[in-house]
Amino acid sequence: DGDQSGRVIRLPVIGRVAAGTPILAEQNVEEHIAVAPEVAGDDGAFIGCVGAVARTATDVEIGFWLGVPYHGNHYGAEMAQAMLGRLRDVFPEKRIIAECPRENSASWRLLKKLGFSPSGTGAARKGAQLLVYQAPAIVE
Repeated sequence: DGDQSGRVIRLPVIGRVAAGTPILAEQNVEEHIAVAPEVAGDDGAFIGCVGAVARTATDVEIGFWLGVPYHGNHYGAEMAQAMLGRLRDVFPEKRIIAECPRENSASWRLLKKLGFSPSGTGAARKGAQLLVYQAPAIVE
């Protein structure tokens, strides 16, 4: 392997334009973000990411992004399930939330399959709705 110091991969950020139906047109790219090549595969592919942030003393928010070429392969479900498991283990007392625009139908469906339900209250982000994770009941 050659020295890759200083090398970055530039990922397109499409933003709200992509909510719902994937839009691949280069003219819709709003900006690029730089990531280290270590987070991508050998071919430079970057599938997506998942993360969480403490929103309040009682809430932790999960968020995820998946590159359009990888939609429909269950990668989003796999990474979100892994993060949910980790959040439940590390923060058992916290409410797990997500924010999603209703028009982002793919993410909305995924969140509902994962156990999220609309809260009925507004979200912090304009145009998004707040969803709350409902842990599955434990039957003994």
